[in-house]
Amino acid sequence: MNYLHINEETLTELQTFNSVQEMDEAIKEHKKAHDLSDTDRSILDAISSYACKYKGVCYLSKQKIAKAAGFKSRMTAIRACNRLEALGIIKQYETRRIKGDR
Repeated sequence: MNYLHINEETLTELQTFNSVQEMDEAIKEHKKAHDLSDTDRSILDAISSYACKYKGVCYLSKQKIAKAAGFKSRMTAIRACNRLEALGIIKQYETRRIKGDR
């Protein structure tokens, strides 16, 4: 299985927006276009709030995304992220730290 390594070069390459305002506008359009549940909206908001340094790239773990959205269960974040990916709103990658096993 191929994994992306979390480093500045990779994160810069994955950026999908030129500005945070452009990202916010795209999120607003997705919220209008899709009938998202409250959970999906909360997870999307949590992801977007941590996707500003590298515009459009959030590299938090599912556990941390769930916590940021106010949920206790990591599975809630996993299910919501899978639904958001199926709708084409986000894209998920398997990542590993350069030094480490996660």
